[in-house]
Amino acid sequence: MMRFPELFVKVQVGNQIMRTKTAGPNPNRSMINPYWSEELMFVVAEPIEDFLFLSVEDRVGPGREEAVGRVMLPVAAIERRHDDKQVVSRWFNLDNHFGNAVESKLVARFGSKIHLRLSLDGGYHVLDESTMYSSDVRPTAKQLWKPSYWCS
Repeated sequence: MMRFPELFVKVQVGNQIMRTKTAGPNPNRSMINPYWSEELMFVVAEPIEDFLFLSVEDRVGPGREEAVGRVMLPVAAIERRHDDKQVVSRWFNLDNHFGNAVESKLVARFGSKIHLRLSLDGGYHVLDESTMYSSDVRPTAKQLWKPSYWCS
């Protein structure tokens, strides 16, 4: 009996883990070409030393998932967005052999890709203290600061 894949994407940055919904059936797309169109947002602090770990997984049974492919990207290499223009999306190769690098080159396997739009937005100020006692509530990006008005 044929089983349709129940694919979802799991993304981890530091200790934050998020996942997409399962790619459902779409009359305009085949099941071998899943589509999510979801936005996931993670908080990272400077200096940016974290990695983005992304895995496409298939739910093969209750509480049982199998990785179909993975990609690991340094967060520091992700394009910074400085204005309201949309960031260009890119294709990334999914690694589907999870052994060491030498074994990976020796084994010829089918390769998949994932189309992602990644960006770093530096205009947010994440408070790590109570707002009642906060001394600096301005956005991190200077272009978002409100102009100062002086009265004499």
